[in-house]
Amino acid sequence: MTIHRDGPVVETKRQCRRFGFEPSFVLLLVFLVSYQLAFAQQSLVVGSANSSNQASSSLDKFAFIRAHHPEDLVPIPSSPWLVASSMSVNKGRGAPGGGFYLVNIEKRTAELIDKSKALQGSPAPGFTHCPGRPPEDLFAAHGMAIENRDGQLRLLVVNHGGRESVEVFAISMASEMPAFHWVGCVVFPSNLSLNAVAPLRDGGFVVTSMVDFNDPGRARKLEAGENTGAIYRWEPKHEPVPLPGTEACGDNGIEVGSDGSIYLNAWAGKAILRLREHDGRFVKETVPVDFMPDNLRWSPDGKLLVAGQRRSLEDFFKGCGASPCRIPWVAIELDPRSMKITTLVENDGAQFGDATTALRVGSELWLGSATEDRIAILPISGW
Repeated sequence: MTIHRDGPVVETKRQCRRFGFEPSFVLLLVFLVSYQLAFAQQSLVVGSANSSNQASSSLDKFAFIRAHHPEDLVPIPSSPWLVASSMSVNKGRGAPGGGFYLVNIEKRTAELIDKSKALQGSPAPGFTHCPGRPPEDLFAAHGMAIENRDGQLRLLVVNHGGRESVEVFAISMASEMPAFHWVGCVVFPSNLSLNAVAPLRDGGFVVTSMVDFNDPGRARKLEAGENTGAIYRWEPKHEPVPLPGTEACGDNGIEVGSDGSIYLNAWAGKAILRLREHDGRFVKETVPVDFMPDNLRWSPDGKLLVAGQRRSLEDFFKGCGASPCRIPWVAIELDPRSMKITTLVENDGAQFGDATTALRVGSELWLGSATEDRIAILPISGW
């Protein structure tokens, strides 16, 4: 049945739970984030996001679009298109994935973007410290966001290939299909592990890092249940800087509200945070959850959608064998006004596993995964 839970808001500096695993495994978690997990058993549940009415569904409700490791999904505004990152776990030359797909919502097709064309260009004004384009054969996309500034669209892409960076692409809608053209980058210290990115009104962006590899106590801190990551802010013509008070246990998905509030998923900490700036620091409001929240996405009705895996870190380190990983997952809706949660879907992962992104498209829920070979589509009653 559908679970409709009102998550309590706790104004506190939340720490993630302690897990019993070896320090060597900790680095694997934050560096690869490959989401390899053990099997678990749960049933599919689909419910209304607008009421407490409950409705169940079977696996034949799913529709699929073929795509390799579509970890993140972002819609192109006022168009029948969205972009899906193709996450590459391996960063070496010739590794599968690493680019991104252009997805036709109406035709339900996905076409891998030609990196040799998209990665042409030179840094635009504002990208003062960008050294140039990333190596095409190493480019490895992860988290994404789309910036819409006075009708000018740009795609922001977290990249792990060859450098730890956010790569920026102009999006042209002049032709039948959107076209992408590289216009700049922001390179981060190699000791960081970037994950998700969100644009700011001033033309900059915020990006999460799950861990700082220059911290000699990082493994001990994770084992002790202490903060490991942070949010970094970049403004045009400047270097990126960490934001004090944004530290969390495995900083992951991120979105920014119209009032400047930052919403952050603490993946290993099993919590969703709202951060509001006060006197140069951020005050945290924390909503605990019983799953590992991954990416955040705004819904057209002003709510936030979160997908994540229902498992423990112990299960993560057991691995799941060959990809795709049939890992249980959950998708929820967060009301930013009340910070209350409504569970939309719970799934055992038998047909589609390891969900990382939930995106509302009309009356459907579109789902990405870091280890699947397809995008999943599921109708939601009440939408």
